[in-house]
Amino acid sequence: MARRVKEAEVRRDELVAVATRLFVDRGYERTSIERITTEAGVAKGTFYLYFESKQDLLAQIVERYGDDLLQQLAVELAHEEGDAVAKLRRFFAFSAQFEASRGEVTLEIGRALYRVENLALRVGILDSAFTHSLPILTDVIQEGMDQGAFTVSDAAATASILLVLRHGGADRLARRMYEFPEPSAYFDEASKTMLALQIAQERLLGLPVGSLRLPLDPSLADLMEQQQRRLAEQPE
Repeated sequence: MARRVKEAEVRRDELVAVATRLFVDRGYERTSIERITTEAGVAKGTFYLYFESKQDLLAQIVERYGDDLLQQLAVELAHEEGDAVAKLRRFFAFSAQFEASRGEVTLEIGRALYRVENLALRVGILDSAFTHSLPILTDVIQEGMDQGAFTVSDAAATASILLVLRHGGADRLARRMYEFPEPSAYFDEASKTMLALQIAQERLLGLPVGSLRLPLDPSLADLMEQQQRRLAEQPE
């Protein structure tokens, strides 16, 4: 039984790897289940042993992406030797660095998730990300309270509000990217939104002005510009 389970996990991993590559090369909407199974060298029916649909496959790809991010974030914070403010800055900066490091995968996941038919999936993924990152951020906030750096009443409640701000801001910026794919206009709005978000975070935590100001990661900025160029080139 254990061997069969392992074989099933290997087969699922192979299908996920093939699908991820095809999504990047061809695009989510232009990659069929038949193309995935052909590339993987399995019968089409095998696909449905592991996934209910192409959308379910996308959900599992995103779940793995998020799991990798959170695992690496935990390691980053464990190695951060600074105080709670430094850890909080690291918490906020790491996701941008991770997304940039995944390059084309990040771009195609974003395009797929912001398709109209994937709205419910996107909402579910945001909820899951909130749930799994909340304990990590709560620990950082509690450490800051113990150090006297954060003037808040409850670590978990404050972490929840911070995540609502972060996820809501990120979701808005992503949606705006698809509303007007003109790089200069988008980056102008993005910079204003990020500054407003950072100010709100500082005030919520009772930190001095500028404590959480982080420049846009250059690699992520390049990635966003690539996305903008592709959107601008798409036929209407």
